[in-house]
Amino acid sequence: MLLLGALLLLLALPSYGQDTMQGPPLPKGACTGWMAGIPGHPGHNGTPGRDGRDGTPGEKGEKGDP
Repeated sequence: MLLLGALLLLLALPSYGQDTMQGPPLPKGACTGWMAGIPGHPGHNGTPGRDGRDGTPGEKGEKGDP
């Protein structure tokens, strides 16, 4: 009986994909995940961060947009 109750509770909760896909799409580079609180991360407080998109090699070694 307890197992059945737990199963019904899990079915009633929204899945991870349904919970995060609500609302309008975010702009490219926007960060809302667990890295959103890291200063300098792309999309944090509107700063571009160091991911190579500004034309300089970043943390990932990207060359930037042409």
